[in-house]
Amino acid sequence: MQQPASHRRAVAEALVTLIRQRLVAARTSTILRTSVHSSVPVSERPDVRRGLDGLVEHGVLAQSGEYIGFTAKGRLFLAYAQQRHTRSPAPSHEFDRETVKTIAELLREIDEDSRFEPYGDAEAVESLPARLKAELAPRKPLLNARLVVLAFLLVLAALVYALQI
Repeated sequence: MQQPASHRRAVAEALVTLIRQRLVAARTSTILRTSVHSSVPVSERPDVRRGLDGLVEHGVLAQSGEYIGFTAKGRLFLAYAQQRHTRSPAPSHEFDRETVKTIAELLREIDEDSRFEPYGDAEAVESLPARLKAELAPRKPLLNARLVVLAFLLVLAALVYALQI
């Protein structure tokens, strides 16, 4: 089952990875589709929107109103994408025959769907989840740096005061 991904598959895999990251960050099973759109660079939004439409149409994502989440088929595709991303050996016995058939059928559909055509450099598309994950990471407070600066200023002020006396 391990095979090189087509560029269209890479786009679909990047999108499901992005959705998973957003769901994990929100600690929920569904997320507002508009929040996904607003999280990507403006130049990539139309392409992400088309890709999400394709994932909904192919049954990877379910949409209810403005909320999207993974279907059972989508969780299978996500597992496949994660396995490919970790580059772990993927013996075909990890998935049962029905799952292998479902994933193979979905991959064929993705390869035929122009909505998954890469919207830029293939590497840039594949790096989208990683680029956005870095933006999602909680910022560490600069408390230690601020304390060092404050201590330095206090010592400097004490020196200036001592020299004036």
